[in-house]
Amino acid sequence: MSKNKKRIKKKNTSPPPTSVRLSQCMIVKNEEKNIKTALEWAKDIVYEQIVVDTGSTDKTVELAEKMGATVYHFEWINDFSAAKNFAMNKAKGNWIAILDADEYMPEEDAKELMKILNLIQRNRQYIKEYDSVNCSWVHLDDAGKAFSVITQQRIFQNRPDLRYEGTIHETIHIRNKTYNAEHLKIMHTGYAQTV
Repeated sequence: MSKNKKRIKKKNTSPPPTSVRLSQCMIVKNEEKNIKTALEWAKDIVYEQIVVDTGSTDKTVELAEKMGATVYHFEWINDFSAAKNFAMNKAKGNWIAILDADEYMPEEDAKELMKILNLIQRNRQYIKEYDSVNCSWVHLDDAGKAFSVITQQRIFQNRPDLRYEGTIHETIHIRNKTYNAEHLKIMHTGYAQTV
């Protein structure tokens, strides 16, 4: 082989990793009443739990650490996107679930979520097509009954181009498709009258 010939680099055609590592991320402030439920639902399915505290004066941080979450501190600057993106940037998983402290998934839905993420992750075409998973966001009243249901995207691939925008009513602009899993529920207790 001539010394002058250039070596041709092989294009990387290796498939994406087939295992799902789900990072649970949340931002909190004074959530000692909710933090246990907020972390407990995901304990058996997530790769890591990241809690970003924005200035709690109660036992939120202590309880989160006791439950095994990694806690970071973020000085509140009146910007929900900045705080959520800070949390997401700490995530090492290839998927992120970003729920608030007053939200949780039922156990059977959490297990089903992992089946869906594994289906996407193991399919080379799906992993290119689907940036996120769409779930039902169920608002509960004081009796624990649903009074409103809409859909939201709270489960995303962990990629730098998928981050929140807007200081309030923050959104992520999905570049590709969203996998429709409206049968999965994110339960939200924050609109109950007692809260």
